[in-house]
Amino acid sequence: MKKIKALVCGFEPFDQGHINPSWLAVNALPDELEVLEIKKIQLPVVFSKAFYDLEKTIETWWPDLVLCTGLAKDRPQITIERVAINLCDARIPDNQGFQPSDQPVIAGAPDAYFSNLPVKDIAMKISESGIKASISNTAGTFVCNYVMYKLMHWIVTKKSPILGGFIHVPALPEMLEHSSSFSGMSLDLIVMSLKQALLACLPSLEKRTCSDSLQL
Repeated sequence: MKKIKALVCGFEPFDQGHINPSWLAVNALPDELEVLEIKKIQLPVVFSKAFYDLEKTIETWWPDLVLCTGLAKDRPQITIERVAINLCDARIPDNQGFQPSDQPVIAGAPDAYFSNLPVKDIAMKISESGIKASISNTAGTFVCNYVMYKLMHWIVTKKSPILGGFIHVPALPEMLEHSSSFSGMSLDLIVMSLKQALLACLPSLEKRTCSDSLQL
């Protein structure tokens, strides 16, 4: 059976952090998962570079699926992002000191883009594996939202069949202060959740692959 190509991204550390569980989890994924061939890349937490690096990889490797991941330290569970908005409003500077305020991601572009991933199926599959997960209706206004918005804009304007979207992962337990109201999530569980997310996308990916074959 032909391999289905999945590009999975995580971010470098930011905000004086030394680790970012999104990249640690992505990097721990296998190179193959059932019919999926997985390529893993780390993105910089820099507005001007993050999507540039992602786009360059997309246009050289041409994946069937792009799954981006990032850290949401204030969330106790895996959250699958439903929508990205056309707004950059950074609470903290990025890793090059840039801190946009009330600026569009792309001037004149739509107010928002929805993920075309099967977000409900992903949340259900992760939850069924015993890991807390839910759908989120806000990806924030920092680099994560920026990358998701730019990715979906690229997919829509290029009329690409690529499936794309974003998942936020919680902090690791060692990243949280003792006063935190939740305990974080182990790296093993985050890795497992990403595997389940990829597997949840397979029916949609196989349907698209079959449809493309019928049109040849």
